[in-house]
Amino acid sequence: MPGYVLYGVEASYYAAKIRACLEFKRIAYIERQTSRQVFAAEILPRVGFAVIPLLVTPENEIVQDTSDMVDLIESRHPQRAVIPQDAAGRVLSYLLEFLGDEWIKLPAMYYRWHYNNDFAIAEFGRNNDPEFSHEEQLCIGAKVAQRLRSGAREAQPLERLQSPPASLVPVLRLLCRDFVPILVTEIAGVQRWLAEQPGDEELPRHCGTQRVRLGRDTAHEIELPRALFPYNQWMLQRLQDAWQRVSDSEQTSVRATLRGLGAEALLDIPITTRVLRREFRLWRAA
Repeated sequence: MPGYVLYGVEASYYAAKIRACLEFKRIAYIERQTSRQVFAAEILPRVGFAVIPLLVTPENEIVQDTSDMVDLIESRHPQRAVIPQDAAGRVLSYLLEFLGDEWIKLPAMYYRWHYNNDFAIAEFGRNNDPEFSHEEQLCIGAKVAQRLRSGAREAQPLERLQSPPASLVPVLRLLCRDFVPILVTEIAGVQRWLAEQPGDEELPRHCGTQRVRLGRDTAHEIELPRALFPYNQWMLQRLQDAWQRVSDSEQTSVRATLRGLGAEALLDIPITTRVLRREFRLWRAA
């Protein structure tokens, strides 16, 4: 039986996430560099749209979301666990994943397109058409970059880490300072949209906008528009579902830990209409 196959590219942050999981757990896999030809011949026919990374299991199942990938790999290969087995630990683990996947990517994208722009263009061209000349790859990479660079406009870093702290706690507090209040407002907006748009159709990538503040309580504070993402509700549901399984005896300590990070509010954000992932897409839950 063939092993796992990872479709990705070297420059993909999310491919790096699942690659690290596979390698940490010492799971054999083959990585397929995803060129234009691979997209056309292998990904589009099976998934319906161009997306990476993808993980194909030994049973020929396709998993598209990296959080789903990690959960599946963890359930099938529990050795060298990457997710804590206890509910309290899972709450913190899902918080770190949420921050990494949906918040830290903003400054990451900013630095990619403002400080590593030439490298990124070359990589996207090489990955897209590896058989082309270097000059042709640069032209193609520039076209790809033009589409992707627009997402980096609101991702301006407001503060830089000048000296690494001895603990992650100050870093997490800094991240949660802006992320948590933005998410509270975002989920409320998504819930309103779901209530106003009944039906069981596939959900859009974003469903409106909100005004957000970055750099709260600093000299660098700015206000700007930001889209409302139903996917962020799905990520929050993972955290809240883990919280619901925390034992009564541990709830006080978990709350205290998240309070110390400025993230306690995530436990109590009301979600009336849930969302779910099915067929590589996001849907309203029945």
